[in-house]
Amino acid sequence: MAAIKLEKNNIICHGCLSVDRSLLPIKKNLDLYFILLGNQQFYSGDVTGPVYMCFECRSLLQKVGMFRQRIQRAQDMFSKMLLNWVC
Repeated sequence: MAAIKLEKNNIICHGCLSVDRSLLPIKKNLDLYFILLGNQQFYSGDVTGPVYMCFECRSLLQKVGMFRQRIQRAQDMFSKMLLNWVC
């Protein structure tokens, strides 16, 4: 595994570990980030430090978030259809 050289002021992308990109802290889909990590039990809405991501990782996370919303809406519609069909 390649070593990552970290200097004191470098911020790394929490998605791809890039250090040479412009990084921004994520706020939207932060819960999804922790779910994808498998650490959803640690997400309390207030993280000890900001989670930084590059534009590519932020875009991927946003797409996954939109997919999550789409399947949730589909399941809601499906549940309502089944309820109407049974009744």
